[in-house]
Amino acid sequence: MTRQVLEIVQGGAALPLFLAFEVNGERVDLTAATSPKFYMRPRDGGARKIDGATAVIASGSYNIAGDGVGTVTLAPTDGVVIYDWTAANLDTVGWFDTTAEVTLGAKLLLVNGPAVHIVAGA
Repeated sequence: MTRQVLEIVQGGAALPLFLAFEVNGERVDLTAATSPKFYMRPRDGGARKIDGATAVIASGSYNIAGDGVGTVTLAPTDGVVIYDWTAANLDTVGWFDTTAEVTLGAKLLLVNGPAVHIVAGA
């Protein structure tokens, strides 16, 4: 499976990142999940750019008009975690790999997010 690539302009704004937890093609119910976190590390190695930042389990209506969708309503049963970027997350040019995690019962669940390519601003 080919990993998606999210291209963001350095120092620019980016829409929140929606990451779906799935097992065998089925969404994981995150109703009882806790501690959603987000990670981003440089593809060429080195320290993580984002190391366990707080994410949220989707529960409500979200405007994702930038994706041409408009508003979407999600519940924890939809298995989606959302990460809102900060300016400091997007200040370094390069390629990064992303991951999100939640704790569900005694299990730590991980999902790989898109590859992020931060390009120099104009």
